[in-house]
Amino acid sequence: MVKDGKAKLKEVEIGAISDTDAEIKSGLAESDTVIIGPYRVLSKLKDGDLVKAKPLKNQKNKDTSKKARKLIRFIKKRT
Repeated sequence: MVKDGKAKLKEVEIGAISDTDAEIKSGLAESDTVIIGPYRVLSKLKDGDLVKAKPLKNQKNKDTSKKARKLIRFIKKRT
């Protein structure tokens, strides 16, 4: 997740998983902003890394309900 422009690692409980999606059963608040991206990038992300929002392109799921979690692709800022 993102807090104050920095990556904040949080432990979550995962439910059902597909090739492209994972159900988060607990560990996140509805207002949390979640960092998404390819594993090769996320696996290198560390707690406290500066991150910058990058708009998503070609969103398949355009769920705009209040229950939808905020999913924003972030890129690591170079320091």
